[in-house]
Amino acid sequence: MLVFLAEDRSSLVQVDNSRFFCAWRRSTKDVQYPRYEVLREEFVRNLAIFDEFTREIGFEDKPVTQAEVAYVNDIPVENNPRPDTLFYRLPTLSSDNTMSADEISTISTTQHFTYKTLDGVDYARLHISAEPVIVDSEEMLRLLLVYRGEPHERFSETSGVVTIMRFLDEGHDRIVNAFSRNTTPDAHKTWGKVG
Repeated sequence: MLVFLAEDRSSLVQVDNSRFFCAWRRSTKDVQYPRYEVLREEFVRNLAIFDEFTREIGFEDKPVTQAEVAYVNDIPVENNPRPDTLFYRLPTLSSDNTMSADEISTISTTQHFTYKTLDGVDYARLHISAEPVIVDSEEMLRLLLVYRGEPHERFSETSGVVTIMRFLDEGHDRIVNAFSRNTTPDAHKTWGKVG
């Protein structure tokens, strides 16, 4: 396995015998996290470099059987003592009148959605999980959204990078929608959610 790390440690490219993996993170609190369009452009550039290298060493055929886009959101929840971090931040919990935050010691939640083609073939899953965590001694709500599946099942009329990017774009859109649906308007104001 090879790992290429940016000088400011904000991004990396990892390659092994079956995966090509890119990751980005906010390196410091003072740095604004780049939007998807910027990350997408960098991913395509890195993928092109990798493709050129593998062709030069004789690996023309690199079938893509799975692609994934994931967002890890560590969201500050200051002034909200555990255990009700999730209780007041997720609509599925805050709208359930049968529960009382006073009775709850810990909350975690997980959802899975499977998507199928028009022909009825399952090709992708959206995984959503949320749990309270401690990061650098600070209480956070970790909201993880992962979209994973088989690009060729969904976009069989295209090939190569086009297929992969259409799948990742679809995943990005579904993750953004899921984030909005799985958090309350009050939480959006607290976290400074944009559009």
